[in-house]
Amino acid sequence: MLVNFKIMISTSSHTRWSVFWQLGSIAWFYVVLCLENFLIDDVHGILTRLTLKAKNYLPLIFFISGFILVDAGMEMLDKEIQKSINRDDDQKELDHLQQILKERQRRSEKLTTYLHRGYDFDEATG
Repeated sequence: MLVNFKIMISTSSHTRWSVFWQLGSIAWFYVVLCLENFLIDDVHGILTRLTLKAKNYLPLIFFISGFILVDAGMEMLDKEIQKSINRDDDQKELDHLQQILKERQRRSEKLTTYLHRGYDFDEATG
């Protein structure tokens, strides 16, 4: 039963059929339990202990609430991590663009007064 609730809480793309099968699975558990109860003569009073005592519902509510909190927290953490990654990527791209701009600016400036006049032996007599 807890697994079915966890699947229902954790997934965000439910269809009518998926809800039907998940709720049907939970209902089928109780149907089989009732059949065993009436056909095999109350298997150690499991049905009455499971359905009539309030202390059985408290852990169910506790775990389902925990599932909801953990899934919501993980989703928020995932969004924060994605924001951090995007921020880092944007900063790296900005640093790279600034580096390119500095390199272009450096190349556009004349750094020396050297004038190339050819190679050493161009004027030598042959």
